[in-house]
Amino acid sequence: MAESSLFKAIKQPHVKALMAQIKDEFIQEVAEMRAPYKAQALEVARELLHSSKSDAVRARMVEFLAGEPKGNAVNVAVQVNNQAPQGYEFVRPGQQLVEIQSPGDSQSPTDDAESP
Repeated sequence: MAESSLFKAIKQPHVKALMAQIKDEFIQEVAEMRAPYKAQALEVARELLHSSKSDAVRARMVEFLAGEPKGNAVNVAVQVNNQAPQGYEFVRPGQQLVEIQSPGDSQSPTDDAESP
């Protein structure tokens, strides 16, 4: 099947509905397969909790069975490129260059105009 034919077919409402139905069935099958493995994992964790001689393994099993993460899960976003652009700036003919001064500047543009 040509790529363009496939693209046209996917846009058809009945094909979209069929694809959504297949997707939902797949998700349901995966969820059903997951339950037995989760039960097995809990059994192994329970066995390790009771029979392990290592305190570290036992502590990890307690965390696993309690459903608590090992450490604090903190997402931190740091932006490192927040400096003003450096180098030359080209002002085209007819454009006006505007300078923005920070509030900490001691002089304002009106002070320069009034001074003799």
